Amino acid sequence: MKKSYTVLGLIVIVAVLIYAASVFIPGFGPSGLIIVTNDGTVEGTISEPSEPIDELSEFEKIAQSKDIRKLISEEYYPHRENYGLSENMIEGIFGKLPPIPEDFGVMKYLIMQNKWYDLDFFGPEYYEQPEFVFTNFEDVGLGRYQNPNPTEYTPIGWGGFVSNINADTFPGAEFYVTFFMFTAAGVQSYQGAQLIYFYPSVSKNEAGNVVVSQDPEVVSRYFDVTLPEEKVLLFPPTFPSFESGWSKKIRFHVRVHEDTLEGKYVIAVDLGNPPAENSKEWLEMYDIQYTNIGAGMVQISPPHFRLFINVTK
Repeated sequence: MKKSYTVLGLIVIVAVLIYAASVFIPGFGPSGLIIVTNDGTVEGTISEPSEPIDELSEFEKIAQSKDIRKLISEEYYPHRENYGLSENMIEGIFGKLPPIPEDFGVMKYLIMQNKWYDLDFFGPEYYEQPEFVFTNFEDVGLGRYQNPNPTEYTPIGWGGFVSNINADTFPGAEFYVTFFMFTAAGVQSYQGAQLIYFYPSVSKNEAGNVVVSQDPEVVSRYFDVTLPEEKVLLFPPTFPSFESGWSKKIRFHVRVHEDTLEGKYVIAVDLGNPPAENSKEWLEMYDIQYTNIGAGMVQISPPHFRLFINVTK
């Protein structure tokens, strides 16, 4: 049977749009928050939910006599035994990942409800679980593993979580920003990439309304962005199994210039092609299973991560 290697075709575009953009554009899923004061960076955290959320309203009566933390934990915990997969398939797909932490369900709930903003807290035992970085893995990503198509080959796809962070800050401030970038579900290639940042001229919300309009050249003089030293990255496949390192923590530094005017600005972070020497090395190592992350792709809008900065004096 002839296999379809659609590097430029529908499969690749669908992989990126479904597993990345449609899940992570503004308004779809949680947002981050950073509040910078003269004493440094303050990131809001809430470790214990005080009342049921709307999604759990059917549990309200039960919650009066049982631990609400336990109910929330069960609701958001990955119950992979219910995925319609055999034990061997579950081990084959998820077996290379770290064990799921006991508090995974509660922590995912806090993030989804915008009640926990300290993303630097999380280690790979959290962010390498697909149920952590995908807001709806069971609805969107799981089907590829339940019903694999041997004639399909998906070489490209990536995403960001969280996709938006809002920072309230002032001229002269410095702070760090943390989020995660990962291989989309169902991707079968090793993807070479390099972290990039830029200042988009226009930023829209999920409704298509412009929320920030800026001159990139002018705005670039207001901020210094320092990406992590390890900017050149290799993203392993997520199909037929999630490989170690498929999801990565990204932490970068922002300095606001003293002469920055009050206003709202946007810094975008995404992935571009790696340097030629890295691409050559990985191509020799992985042969046809390797691709540059930007190969044949159209520009995705919005970017996979945006930092919305509100500067006040």
